[in-house]
Amino acid sequence: MMRDDVTIYDLKCIIAVAQEGSESRAASRLHTTQPGVSRTIHEVEDAVGVRLFYTWHGGSRLTDPGKAFVEGILHSVEQYER
Repeated sequence: MMRDDVTIYDLKCIIAVAQEGSESRAASRLHTTQPGVSRTIHEVEDAVGVRLFYTWHGGSRLTDPGKAFVEGILHSVEQYER
């Protein structure tokens, strides 16, 4: 089932994968499973309509649209905290 909303947890997941460079390491950091992280990434990509990560065995790297997406999230959090 595809969702059309993106939650704070989903955003935390995207940021964790971006920072850790791996779905498995992000899952460990978030105390969840790698398949759950992978599913969340695909759901967010479907919701926003762009591919956020290139993934291969053992790693994940942001695409250019993914970099812009994460930068936007971090900028929004920074503005909120001010």
